[in-house]
Amino acid sequence: MGIIITNQMPFRGDRSAPVFDPDQPRTLFRFFDDLKILFNHCQITSEADKKLRVKQYLNIDVADLVESLPEYIDPLKIYRDLKPAIQELYLDMDTEWKWEVWDMDLLIGERARLRIQTIAELENYHREFLAITSFLIDKKLHLRRLQLKQPNHYPNDPYPVNDIYEAAKFILH
Repeated sequence: MGIIITNQMPFRGDRSAPVFDPDQPRTLFRFFDDLKILFNHCQITSEADKKLRVKQYLNIDVADLVESLPEYIDPLKIYRDLKPAIQELYLDMDTEWKWEVWDMDLLIGERARLRIQTIAELENYHREFLAITSFLIDKKLHLRRLQLKQPNHYPNDPYPVNDIYEAAKFILH
């Protein structure tokens, strides 16, 4: 009879352990994605076992909060019940709106105040700027504002530049 060796879950703080930073609620998506990968890799299939392991990687305050949730306390509740309950605690983490205009404004203001002094800082700024603006452009926030302001505008006609400018100013405030 052969010995079956399964992979072990990493210890809290290990570089391969999932991380959730409550100050950056969007990291909760990656946290749960990483947990899913680890559960598969370590052959953890029991929903009850997954539920117990979630708090293993959370900081003490978040772990205490999770332990107080009815979905954690109730032995009849499983991981699939607990995960959405944790996600509801961090309402800012809506994937539909992972970036907002104020994120772009904050980034630009921070860089204007701190100045870009090295190539590495410029590259970091460029990557962050592209991530935020590409998302916002994709969401077409400026067009939504223009459509609200000019509901009778024919879709194939371009908007006047001044109207686009005014819509951008509105979005940024």
